[in-house]
Amino acid sequence: MLSEIPRDALLRPLTRNEVVGMLVRLTVFGAATYYSIKWVVEALDPTQKQKTQAKKRAEHLMKQIGVEGVSLNEYEMNIATQLVVPRSMKVTWRDVAGHDDIITELQDTVILPFQKRHLFRGSKLFQPPRGNDQMVEKDGVYCWWRMMVLFCWWGMINATQRQEILRLILSGENLSNAINLKEIAEKTEGYSGSDLRELCRDAAMYRVRDYVRKQQMKQIAQQFQLDQEEEEESLDGARLRPVTQLDLLFGLDKMKESKQATVTANLREVPLD
Repeated sequence: MLSEIPRDALLRPLTRNEVVGMLVRLTVFGAATYYSIKWVVEALDPTQKQKTQAKKRAEHLMKQIGVEGVSLNEYEMNIATQLVVPRSMKVTWRDVAGHDDIITELQDTVILPFQKRHLFRGSKLFQPPRGNDQMVEKDGVYCWWRMMVLFCWWGMINATQRQEILRLILSGENLSNAINLKEIAEKTEGYSGSDLRELCRDAAMYRVRDYVRKQQMKQIAQQFQLDQEEEEESLDGARLRPVTQLDLLFGLDKMKESKQATVTANLREVPLD
């Protein structure tokens, strides 16, 4: 680049036009070098064709679901290629046989919270976490929670600690006045914090199932015009009933069955010499 500049020009101050010309040439040279290196790298990448096709597929899928003008990195692009457009799905619940319990579980725990968001407003059991801001409002609460997590991890929590953890997990839930967390804490010896949360989630699910069954019965009654004299109640205006002690006991029984099934499966996998 410098060899193209006259020798006498190097011995005297450059004029404005010469400086501009040099900057333009340096810019062109830099851009040409950048794109040349980029072309070589892409040419040497054996997956470049697949990446280009994946990008086009991801953009097409996102456009179909109404997402446009979003810049995604390579990792996000790989995830986007797995998107499923709802209108393209031909399989329904009726096409799945022999798994009625799993279908019911999915409908109640996954689909219903999306369809009836207002029913789960304020619930910590059926909504994704909103971040750590609520946990760190008070340093004492945060430190106490970290200590409880440590105890839960090692399974060294006593009945009093389990009762406090249950109270924390169920905070914000609509609970019956007859709830007795002490009884549940005493019956959950050896349970970890994640076990207690799963127990509470199972217990809260019973009221969701009651709600679903109640609405189904109402719809059936309306079809047969059996409730014409009753005041119609909006399905979206209904609320979930409070979580009761019986729900927690049912959830505890379910957890015990699950634990027993896990132990039995593990014993079957142990090789016998």
